[in-house]
Amino acid sequence: MKMELVMVENLVPGNHLLRKIDKVIDFSFINEICKPYYCENNGRPAIEPEILFRMLFIGYLYGIRSERRLVEEVQVNVAYRWFLGYDLEDKIPDVSVIWQNRLRRFNGTDIPQQIFDNIVRQAIQDALDILDDTKEPVASDEEKATAVATLEDLLKDENQDANKLYTILFKNGATNAEIKTDKLKKGVLPDCDLPTKADDTYYTYSYAWNTQIVAVTGDATYIAVESKTWNEAKQAIIDDAQDIIDNHSDEFKKDYTDALQDQLDIINSDTATDAQKEAAVDELARLTSDENKNANRATLDEYGPYDEALLKVNNLIDTPVIIPSVKQDIIDRVAVIAATVVDENGDRFLKPGTDDQKQAVIAATAALNAIILELDADNDGQLDDSKKLPADYTEYDQVFAILETLQDNDKITEALHNEIMSHINSPLPRDLKKDKQSIIDNETAAIKNLLDRILEKDGSGNYTSTIKDSALIHYFVTFKWLNGQVSQKVVKGNAAILPAGAPNTPGTIYGVDGKLDGHYIFRGWNQDYSNVTKDMFIDANYDVEAHTDADEDNKCEVCGCTIDTSFKCPMCPFYQKNKDIPVVGWFIIVIHFFVHLAAQIGHWS
Repeated sequence: MKMELVMVENLVPGNHLLRKIDKVIDFSFINEICKPYYCENNGRPAIEPEILFRMLFIGYLYGIRSERRLVEEVQVNVAYRWFLGYDLEDKIPDVSVIWQNRLRRFNGTDIPQQIFDNIVRQAIQDALDILDDTKEPVASDEEKATAVATLEDLLKDENQDANKLYTILFKNGATNAEIKTDKLKKGVLPDCDLPTKADDTYYTYSYAWNTQIVAVTGDATYIAVESKTWNEAKQAIIDDAQDIIDNHSDEFKKDYTDALQDQLDIINSDTATDAQKEAAVDELARLTSDENKNANRATLDEYGPYDEALLKVNNLIDTPVIIPSVKQDIIDRVAVIAATVVDENGDRFLKPGTDDQKQAVIAATAALNAIILELDADNDGQLDDSKKLPADYTEYDQVFAILETLQDNDKITEALHNEIMSHINSPLPRDLKKDKQSIIDNETAAIKNLLDRILEKDGSGNYTSTIKDSALIHYFVTFKWLNGQVSQKVVKGNAAILPAGAPNTPGTIYGVDGKLDGHYIFRGWNQDYSNVTKDMFIDANYDVEAHTDADEDNKCEVCGCTIDTSFKCPMCPFYQKNKDIPVVGWFIIVIHFFVHLAAQIGHWS
């Protein structure tokens, strides 16, 4: 065996046509102008559009008209691979990628026209650079003459008479019939409506001009190209088949994938009739049925016995009466066996090809069959009695399983939780020798007694999932507001319920000496009470405001209470009922004040 280090760059001659093209034309702009036709955040990574169009250029330059032939030529031609940026071992895009993009993504767009225009602009700029003596190296006279001829050829339409009329022809590509003919001056934008066609049972029809309609610069023909897309159901069948070819071919037999490709080729053929394409879709529907997929999977021959043994093991250990320790032991052993038939990425061999892989599958199958013999020695499909729970434990296992569901409920009181965990941490052993039935019955009765204290029962006497109120942790929550308070018992973690009438806002402020001159506005509670985890006092927050009586009806506009307008002496229980009379009222108040003042002065003396 001989190993050589080869660089594709060194295998392509320096004077090769593709080298000359790659040197003078920058194709990187193609990715940018095609960006609107690709999704940036969904789907599989796409083949760069620059590579797809470079492949089409190769086909045009070297007369390769078949896209399938083009892919085959690129596969074996070093110069083609170099032009596309592929190394010798790189995978070439599938032919379906080319025609799917041509028919679905770029059909009816102006992308080909944009690419053509950009390359022409590059050619013009390259010719101008050759004629520019300020740029190094300076071109020879022969190179300059060639550049002048190139410019004359590229720009010859610019010197045509502006008043000359040009012929613009619009044709229907499907029927080759003329739709419209115009004689227009240079610079005028031609106009014509696209033809239409009614959809039929199989296809939806649409039309698009073969090139972007631009201002007139010369005689031109625009062809309305008909596009047909399958109806949704038929397209789903085609997409399914194409997905198998593109992404899952290694999982199926080669004859099967070849049959799919043959039908896809008919559907995508330009020469096949509609009837032939419809028949091909029907055949794809048959081939891609679940029955045919399963029958043609490449993994069936290698993995059939393995999968059958694995299924038997899983069926046996899923038996409800299997001893838990036995079940866990088998699960652990199966995990070790399964790890022997996976690749470095942890994925099961799609199609074991090497001898080591095949031997690994055979050994894993034998190991699974050995487990089956342990669980089902008589091969009757039923778990052996030695691996089953004893019948005596049936009722105990039922109540113990219910008890396990309660161990993580933190709303059950601490005392009950301690009882639950004492049973769970000390499960009944399976190898009782003495007084076996008595021990089982006693433990079963103890668990049932505990469940009776925790769970409600239904009408048939069976335990429900509803926990009794007495078994739950409660806290007391007291709502306090200005004129009252209410306490309530709340289960741990639940929300307290706001009592009716609280906080009674707005309202008059009451003090120890009777009614005070003002009212309060409720502004919320001082803490959250949606998740109660302790005893809580919930206090109301208020803003205090003076009464307002703008209309002088002795009632507050905010709280609606009657305002006391009488004068109350701070030194005696005397009230002046005529305070609201401007002159007499205030005169009496002043005299009353001086009487108290004189009495106080006498007291000081």
